[in-house]
Amino acid sequence: MRLNPPWLDDADVQRLLAACAAEGIALRFVGGAVRDTLLMREVGDIDAATPEPAGQVVHKLQAQGIRVIPTGIDHGTVTALLGKRQVEITTLRTDVETDGRHAKVRPTDSWEEDANRRDFTMNALYLSPQGELYDPHHGAEDALAGRVRFIGDAAQRIEEDALRILRFFRFFATHGEPPADQGALVACAAKQGMIAQLSGERIAQEMRKLMQAAQPIPSLRLMANSGVAAQVFGEQIDVATLLRLTMLEHTAGVRVSVWARVAALLLEPEDALRVAKRWKLSKAERKHLGELMEIEPLHAVHPAHHHTRVMRVHGAAFYRDLLLLSAANDVAWDIAPWIALSREFVAPVFPVKGDDLKKLGIAPGKEMGAVLMRLEHAWEESGYTLAKEALLGMVPAHNGE
Repeated sequence: MRLNPPWLDDADVQRLLAACAAEGIALRFVGGAVRDTLLMREVGDIDAATPEPAGQVVHKLQAQGIRVIPTGIDHGTVTALLGKRQVEITTLRTDVETDGRHAKVRPTDSWEEDANRRDFTMNALYLSPQGELYDPHHGAEDALAGRVRFIGDAAQRIEEDALRILRFFRFFATHGEPPADQGALVACAAKQGMIAQLSGERIAQEMRKLMQAAQPIPSLRLMANSGVAAQVFGEQIDVATLLRLTMLEHTAGVRVSVWARVAALLLEPEDALRVAKRWKLSKAERKHLGELMEIEPLHAVHPAHHHTRVMRVHGAAFYRDLLLLSAANDVAWDIAPWIALSREFVAPVFPVKGDDLKKLGIAPGKEMGAVLMRLEHAWEESGYTLAKEALLGMVPAHNGE
């Protein structure tokens, strides 16, 4: 089979190929870029493989004027910097020893051995500089059919690397079609306890991608039924609210954040804290997820200023997360006007400052904070029409004692 991806004609890619040809480096592109080209999807990062030792790749490409950085040279990986594009180049490898997460590898000159150590057939696709597809495990057929299939025995592949459990469900969400491979599901269920070996960062990395899928529900249901979800989230999940949320996304023409989707699977603020800790989320991610669980849900009966306050304080994107999440739990109201408002609302600036109250004899502290809050609420309830003078006129006379 031949492929003719646009990125193969990219000037930076052609520069790399010319350098490899000049130095006698055999190179094939591999993995996601090849798979997604086959599926006519948008291609992100481009990776390549070669029998050439990593040190020689660095030396030879530098001789051709290409800057190379040793991003993972101990594991045979370097990165070629090509203008706006970066290509990660890895020496062909075969596993010598595995411990459930990390593998000891040795270089090989065999493309088949390199393919044998990869996780799924659809990820063991190689493309030559001429566009010829090398497909030792019939991954092209699987990719086109939406079959996420382990290379070799699923249980053995998971024993080698527990992360493959989450990668199976992630790829089923992003590239799979029902029914899921039964042997893989049985293996994932049997080996679910190995998830405890995984770092929070790696769990979060896979779950972000899974939750970003256009329709993550089928994969999450499989995770729940196999017991994997309880290992990942710390308890069993129910996808009913997330199903309604994704339906609302479709009808409202809005895409919520990953964390709104995660929140739809959780019940209490404490659940968000547990997930944030286990997944080792960033401070910003923890804050976003936590506030979605803690802030009072929006309701149809809330006045406009209740909605716009959330927009002012947290931003329009967070507001839409909260709006759709709230509606997913209370579907009997029309959110379209609020979606429209969130796209056109320009947050005004509260006109009263602490210095204004100090001039009226109110010292900084709890009392000033309480007065500012009362004035801000009055300003919001007026539809942001009350001017500074009118607001200060609402402050009782104060002798400063």
